[in-house]
Amino acid sequence: METNLYIVQPGDSLWKIARRFGTTVEELARFNGLEDPGHLVPGQAVRLPRTGETEIPIYIVQPGDSLWKIARRLGTTVEELTKLNQLTDPEDLRPGQVLRMTGEDQRDCFVLGENETLGDAARRLGTTAAALMNENAISDPDSLPAGTRLFSPTLKG
Repeated sequence: METNLYIVQPGDSLWKIARRFGTTVEELARFNGLEDPGHLVPGQAVRLPRTGETEIPIYIVQPGDSLWKIARRLGTTVEELTKLNQLTDPEDLRPGQVLRMTGEDQRDCFVLGENETLGDAARRLGTTAAALMNENAISDPDSLPAGTRLFSPTLKG
């Protein structure tokens, strides 16, 4: 099952996150292996299940993101994201903010596995970590959570 990640913000609860993304506390707790659904920490990544073909693809803004980085990473344009999300100031992004996407990126991608590093992904894709960092606008390769989609310059869509 494909997922999106949401970064917990101060004041969030699993109930608020579940309501915001149209799921239940129980489903989020199970999907994330949370023993205590009442204990969330700001900055914690919560995986959000994507279950339906008709769901609108989303991207959740991460710390340090810019609209340019997001557009480049997902194979779209700043203009398209600005228009689709009715952004009045494309430079005013907040971590945890949800951006609608027009559809899944048409390029081939690799999803980073649990305990997998950028170097591991580069070896499996037959490229370099530097090339992956450049292609995906990654500034800190040590902060990539499992489930991160990496687009390889060696793959053709």
